[in-house]
Amino acid sequence: MWSKKGTWAWADVLYLFFFVVMGAIVTLLLVKIPLSIMDQSVQPFPLDAGINQERLFQKVAVHSPIFGVQTNTLTDEFDKAAAMRLSEKRYAYKISADKEEYFGNKEFYEDAVPLAPIRYNRFIGTKRFVSNGKRVTVTVDQVFPKRYEKRT
Repeated sequence: MWSKKGTWAWADVLYLFFFVVMGAIVTLLLVKIPLSIMDQSVQPFPLDAGINQERLFQKVAVHSPIFGVQTNTLTDEFDKAAAMRLSEKRYAYKISADKEEYFGNKEFYEDAVPLAPIRYNRFIGTKRFVSNGKRVTVTVDQVFPKRYEKRT
């Protein structure tokens, strides 16, 4: 049989306070830790950068009606070919060949490039093409935020 004669009057209140606080902390941790792990693991910037880079290289390459894309020949209509529909993600790119440049989301690109190592991820890829009989290096420079966010 349990007797309360030797217990302190406030002991039950202190136990209740301790268990409520501990229960709240454990509940918050059980919610916060998996959400933070899931949020960090669903930021596939290198994958997106690689896919977008390959799309841009294929868009500026000459298309043959028989063979499809000829990857080593640069198209004459560089500006039209380099235009790519941007998604809702904040993302910008610059594609350049010789003296020609094309920007996708130019305002964000110009704001993000100086802050790239600190606040933004930057991915640069190059590929050699042939244009009018001479070798040309095409560079794709992409900028992503550290975490995905919607464009406004």
